[in-house]
Amino acid sequence: MEFWVLGPLEVRDQGQVVDLGAPRVRLVCGLLLARPGDLVAVEQFVDELWPDQPPPDARALVRGYVSRLRRALRSGPSGADRVVTRKPGYLLQVEDQELDVQRFERLVAEARSARQAGQPRRSAELFRRAHQLWRGSPFADVPHAASIAAVSTWLIEHRLTTREEWFDVALAAGQDAEVVTELTEFVTAHPLRERSASQLMLALYRCGRQAEALEQYQRTRRIMADEIGVEPGAKLQHLHQRILNADPTLANPTDPPDVVEADDAAATSTSAPATTSASLEGEHESRPGRPARESTEVVAWRQLPMDIAEFTGRQAELATLHGLADVGEPDLPTAVVISAIEGMAGVGKTRLAVHLAHRLINRGRYDDVQLWTDLRGFDADHPPADPADVLESFLRLLGVPGDHIPPDVESRAALYRDRLAEKRALILLDNAVREEQVRPLLPGRPGCFVLITSRRSLSSLDGAHAMRLDVLSPEEAVQLMAQIATDDRIATQRHAAARVANLCGHLPIALTLAARRLRTRPRWTVSDLADRLAGDADGLQSVSPQTRGLNSTFDLSYRAISADQQRMFRLLGLHVGNDITAESAAALAGWTRRQAEEVLEALLDEHLLQQEIVGRYRFHDLIRPYARHLADTEETSGQRVQALHRLLTWYLHAAAAAHDVFDPHRTRITDLELLPTECTVPKFRDYEQALVWYEAERANLVAAIRAAHPHGLPEVAWQLAWVMMSFFYRRSYWDDWISSYHTGLAAAQAVGNQHGEATMYNGLGVAHSDLRQYTTAIDCHERAQIIFESINNQRGQAWNLNNLGVVYVDLHRLDEAADCFQRALPIFRSIGDTRGEGICLNNLGDTTRRLGDTEAAITYLTDALAIQQRREDHGGLQFTLTTLGDLHQDTHQYDIALEYYKRAMTTSRQLDDQRTTARTLTNLAKTHRALGNIPAAIDHWRQAHTIFTDLSDPQADEIADELTEAIWSER
Repeated sequence: MEFWVLGPLEVRDQGQVVDLGAPRVRLVCGLLLARPGDLVAVEQFVDELWPDQPPPDARALVRGYVSRLRRALRSGPSGADRVVTRKPGYLLQVEDQELDVQRFERLVAEARSARQAGQPRRSAELFRRAHQLWRGSPFADVPHAASIAAVSTWLIEHRLTTREEWFDVALAAGQDAEVVTELTEFVTAHPLRERSASQLMLALYRCGRQAEALEQYQRTRRIMADEIGVEPGAKLQHLHQRILNADPTLANPTDPPDVVEADDAAATSTSAPATTSASLEGEHESRPGRPARESTEVVAWRQLPMDIAEFTGRQAELATLHGLADVGEPDLPTAVVISAIEGMAGVGKTRLAVHLAHRLINRGRYDDVQLWTDLRGFDADHPPADPADVLESFLRLLGVPGDHIPPDVESRAALYRDRLAEKRALILLDNAVREEQVRPLLPGRPGCFVLITSRRSLSSLDGAHAMRLDVLSPEEAVQLMAQIATDDRIATQRHAAARVANLCGHLPIALTLAARRLRTRPRWTVSDLADRLAGDADGLQSVSPQTRGLNSTFDLSYRAISADQQRMFRLLGLHVGNDITAESAAALAGWTRRQAEEVLEALLDEHLLQQEIVGRYRFHDLIRPYARHLADTEETSGQRVQALHRLLTWYLHAAAAAHDVFDPHRTRITDLELLPTECTVPKFRDYEQALVWYEAERANLVAAIRAAHPHGLPEVAWQLAWVMMSFFYRRSYWDDWISSYHTGLAAAQAVGNQHGEATMYNGLGVAHSDLRQYTTAIDCHERAQIIFESINNQRGQAWNLNNLGVVYVDLHRLDEAADCFQRALPIFRSIGDTRGEGICLNNLGDTTRRLGDTEAAITYLTDALAIQQRREDHGGLQFTLTTLGDLHQDTHQYDIALEYYKRAMTTSRQLDDQRTTARTLTNLAKTHRALGNIPAAIDHWRQAHTIFTDLSDPQADEIADELTEAIWSER
């Protein structure tokens, strides 16, 4: 499919022009093409279509126009469905180079590259080909709503600028005679553009038309004086003088065109075309005339960590940062304000950033959105956070459903910038390691304030205001200790306090730990604390305070805690996840949950752990390596292995316990890696509790999957991945699902576990099928089948064939689907898997129904129903009842179909199976529509759409189309 906007709007499908219909439908198409792949909210359409007074049913009308556009695009030879419904609006999917603007930009970029490579003739030809794509004014036959007008204005200016670039390279290539006519026409149409006037003068002079070149200067001078009251610029005047003097160097086309007034940004870089592409491909850069963004509801946007009650000092730094924040007010025409707080470990960068953020929020600033993330730039045990993962997390917090999040970092960054457009947002990026990690996380519009903390200088981060944070002054250090100690010992022993501060290197984190130790020892004097620090074997006075000296401070707290607390502290250094719970700590240590929680709370009081969410603990990034060092030196190798095995196996069994409640009807793995007797698996009372646990532990569970094989537990790697499949599927965590299954696959392959390998391929096939990546899905299922057959795993064969058959049904390859189900059915029967038999019979009934064999379908479905009723398999029964409803709807027995659908929906609701409930609601809606009961159909579609949207299921788009059609037909 091709989309043309550089002139009258036109869509071509395999060479045939698609009739878009009425002007308002063309305008909707134009608004989507102005931002292809970018979400346009329904409210944005309303504002654009009816800028003065929208009608009462404006939203329904918008849905109708979008529906008519979708039908028009589907009417082409390819039948492509390009309009996607996503809350709160729509987007138009445009592949690379399908849009003429994209082709224009590609040719312009190639032309610039050729020019830089010293190939002016090739560059000129590429510029010529680029401009041949223009067929008139952009969106020429589309009503010029505000966004269309803004994009058109910018595109026209970009066309003029790049055409002047073309004239430049043509002159450099000696093509003066070839372009002089086009230049004359161009200057006549745009007499105030000095750059093109100078190009025309130079071309005329090189063609031996000196007098005409001088006359052109006088003409330009008169027009400028008459219309804007100014003289030509210095460069144009200088060229005029050189032509008067017949400067011989002007005749040489190989000379650099320094006499020509050039747009440096366009001539020397690719920033200008990037902006053009941005406005149409989803990169939301700030520029004049950019269309207004839609308003998007933020669903979880207050993400700042807790403020630090003990914060003190830093008044000069706070004043500077407040000044920068003032520059970021949204009513000032400026860029995003970025402040990078840099300094050594433990100097208080995060404390300062968090405290400033809370002060700004309390003053009513940046109150739309506040996002925070730990980029883990300096974590010895974990890689730095991947910007793609951070963007996924931010987008989910900003209300983007999981299956609507693009797979690549560039598209995620574009959608992220779009979600923050027109919002007053404060973004806190903690512990950054490099500029590349940060750039995708930066907003694109004024009114945002970004705070970055890093131990490294981010000097090449464009637009960032660097603040180098040093240690506290002696006065601030003593003040901080006094605030933490909470009594008058610091105030009455100022000299000793200054000595402690000096021994701690005035480093905030070391000062905090020392003062907390003083607070918990009311009989100590400040001198006692100073003597202990000074007498440390590491010698605080002779080493760098941020390294060994800091460890000495940690040692002071470590030696003062109990033996149980010391052991827990050491073992926590081995924890594979980012945060810790009492349950996971108990598994690590082989204790009860209560014992672990008491020790964790004690470590929290000692400031050896931090807590940002109640019940979840984490290390400061300086203390974790210290704890890991203690584990390596004070625990034997066998003790470390046992602790990790307890932890990883506990995660497997805990996830399996949650799975039994979250998806109780799915087949279980019966040979899970054995759980150590000292570990206790959590119990989950209901679906919601299991879901909350999965969400909170997701990052830790994925980390456990990654860590299992390297730590000698390959079976845990693939088994835990398998257990997590239902959660990944229902919550649309496609990245985690696929990466975990690949990790499990590698672990199974490494130890030659063919059962695990085939199981992972089967699960990958389901994942790729759900993502509509059918070719990959089929390949995975075929690999699984070969392995299952080679090891004579009949259960695996049957279920994999069943899943492969579902892929073929989705592809409408019904004969191949039926073959898969026919092969699976006797295997299910031979191994006595009646649940699988019932599901396979239902799938066969559905497939033969689609093939038109009603009699065979009835036989299969009757058998399936009998099996499922006999074994009370409500999970399978809901599907068979639905298929029976489909069968009677096919034969126009709508009343009977309704009864089957209602029974199916009742069963699904009893199982709390929201996805299947929504599918049945869809079928009920279709039946009501067939009966002419449109209000009932609309009600059922609305319920289904709400559920699918909440589940981030791709079917939400399809339901939105049906709902729109029904509402439109009721008008």
